[in-house]
Amino acid sequence: NMQPQTVNEITQVMMGLNSFSEEIIALRQQRRTVRIFYSETSAINKHHYMTELTKLYESMYFEGFPLGFATERIIKKQDNNNWDLIIVYNTDFVTEAEFKALQSYLNSGGTVLIDNQSLKKNEYGHLREKQLRQSNGTLIKIEEPIQISELKKKALSLISKKLPEVILEEFSGQNFKTCTWRVVKNPNGEGFLMNIVNLGKKTARLKVGIRNGANAICTDMLTGRVLGSNFELKSNGVLLLEVKTEYNNN
Repeated sequence: NMQPQTVNEITQVMMGLNSFSEEIIALRQQRRTVRIFYSETSAINKHHYMTELTKLYESMYFEGFPLGFATERIIKKQDNNNWDLIIVYNTDFVTEAEFKALQSYLNSGGTVLIDNQSLKKNEYGHLREKQLRQSNGTLIKIEEPIQISELKKKALSLISKKLPEVILEEFSGQNFKTCTWRVVKNPNGEGFLMNIVNLGKKTARLKVGIRNGANAICTDMLTGRVLGSNFELKSNGVLLLEVKTEYNNN
């Protein structure tokens, strides 16, 4: 860490981050539209509970919006308006308090998407007779076994109006996404701010578009270089972009 080249690189990164601190904070403090329900009770009773939740989390992590978790305490103590949807997946075992927290969220007008095997048992493995009621909220029950890809598709359809106005398409030659990205409206001007990180092992070809059909013009904020809408990002590459819209007069 004391080598001059290393110190120089660290200094340049920190100076670059400080130059755009407001933009970075705006990206960091985004509202977490979707929450995945986490139960300590299921974590204790199921050997692969966290592995299953991780797969669901990873499947949605590359869709352009930040994710969060919801627990009994979070539902009780935090403002429920901070999110739009709670997904309950592979959570067989919950205490009565956890069950009541989810029901109270529905009572207050929340939306819950639940698979066919969750909330079936209490912490002792005894079957639960009660089921969640829609009440003042929206309860979507999946009655048959469902794949994570199908569950993700259903969740995205429920929050379609909350999805980013900017779209990132990835062409990495693989059947899974490797670039994570976040978008917010530019607090200091027109257009949007966009952060992209390539977590994959290969260079990714990317295309940025606008959901309403307009063309996107991207500028690397750290270098000032105009990238347009099509560009490449190397493995472990990071971009902080200003995205502006360009309408086709035709």
